[in-house]
Amino acid sequence: MNWRKILIIVGVVLVVHAGIFFVITHVPALPKARYIPPPNFGVRTEIYEDAKTGERTIYREFRVSTKLAPRPSPTAKGKTAEK
Repeated sequence: MNWRKILIIVGVVLVVHAGIFFVITHVPALPKARYIPPPNFGVRTEIYEDAKTGERTIYREFRVSTKLAPRPSPTAKGKTAEK
């Protein structure tokens, strides 16, 4: 094998490696897992039937919480009472 072929092979290998490293470093990172808060609403339905008249009464209750405080970070230390 002559020196020219060896230099071409080494150059191609370097260019391919540089291209692979370039692509890997410019691919955006996967998003971190997102916290999905529990729902802040609830529904309850109660049905009452009058034994004498047979009339049905339906009570529907919708509850909505207005607590919109952010979730504390896992690295945050809790506050303790100092003496």
